[in-house]
Amino acid sequence: MSNVVLENLLAHMAWSNNKLFEFLLNATSEQLRHTEWDSLWSPFDIVEHIVIAQERYISRLEGNFEVNDIKVGREITDLYQLSKRCQINDQKLIELAKIAPHDLTFMQKGKEVTFNSSIILAQMIHHATEHRAQIADIFSALAFKNPGTPKLDLDGIDLWSFDNWGRSN
Repeated sequence: MSNVVLENLLAHMAWSNNKLFEFLLNATSEQLRHTEWDSLWSPFDIVEHIVIAQERYISRLEGNFEVNDIKVGREITDLYQLSKRCQINDQKLIELAKIAPHDLTFMQKGKEVTFNSSIILAQMIHHATEHRAQIADIFSALAFKNPGTPKLDLDGIDLWSFDNWGRSN
């Protein structure tokens, strides 16, 4: 089933996730481990969470409800590993979006729930966007305290920028 809006949103998510990793791979270890307003969430923790969530959503969409969260270390080589997993996951999500929308029932937070596959895909897109914004916020706070710290430009990875990039490639 073809849905041009969903296809564009998923392609944008893959592109902006890739741009996020390009940005993070140029950050220092200190910046990647920095926590600003929540001592549990550094940019590294957040990007790992994005990738693990992708794998959970993919498992649900594939009808496999037993999910093993694969965490990694906190070195730059681990960030490369997450980047590769994210690219694979983004492509899987694009392929899974081609399947006709259907209901899926699974356990979530100890309760049986039913969601349409289109809602799961929409949540994945929103989830990644939300967390990219959190990472941008952390780097903005770092730049405020330490001028010269690079900032993640959310306008540079929005849908307008994605469309402009697509038209020029």
